[in-house]
Amino acid sequence: MAEGFLQPNEGDDMESMGEMFSNVLVHNSLIQVAKRDGYGNVLSFVMHDLATAVLGSSDDTDQVYHSSAIPKVTAKSLRTLIFQGEILDTAMFSSYESLHALSLDCDQVKELPRSIRELIHLRNLNVSRTGIEYLPNWISELHYLQTINASTESLRKLPSTLKYLISLRHLYLCHDVELPAEIRDWEIN
Repeated sequence: MAEGFLQPNEGDDMESMGEMFSNVLVHNSLIQVAKRDGYGNVLSFVMHDLATAVLGSSDDTDQVYHSSAIPKVTAKSLRTLIFQGEILDTAMFSSYESLHALSLDCDQVKELPRSIRELIHLRNLNVSRTGIEYLPNWISELHYLQTINASTESLRKLPSTLKYLISLRHLYLCHDVELPAEIRDWEIN
C-alpha cells in the first residue's frame, strides 16, 4: 500500500486488495508468513525458500548499506528504508526525497528527527521500536501518510494536529496513549 502498488476497484478497498495479493503470493510459494499476532493476523512475510532459489539474488535489489555509506543517487530514489542503529545526524533523512516507507528501529531515538518533515511522499511511518514519547505537531504536514505504527510503550501523547492527516487509514498505538479530544471522537472500526 505504501509503495502505491494497490489500485482498488469500486468494490474493494486497498486493504482487501493487499490481502488478496498476499494470498496469491503465499499460494504460489513466493512468500510465506513469518509472524502472526495473538489473533492470527499476519504481522510479516518473508520470501519463500523456493522463490529465493528460483529468482536468485540480484545486486540491484538486495543491497544493504550502512547508513553513512548510502550513495546520494541511491538515497534520492530509495522508496523504503528500514533504519537500524543510532541517528547521529538529525538532517540525514532529507536526502531520501522519494521515500514512501520508513521504519526506525532504534530504542535510543527519543524524538522524531526533524528531517522526516521533508519526506513529503511518506506513506508509512513505523516508530514502534523507538523510545519516542511524543509525535511532533508537524507530523500533520505529511499529507500522504496512510499508516503510523506508534505502538511503542514509550509514547505518551498524540498531537491534535493528527486530525489533519486526511490520508491516514491505520494508526497503531499502545492502550495507554493520551488521545486529543478530536481523535477520541473518531469512529474506530
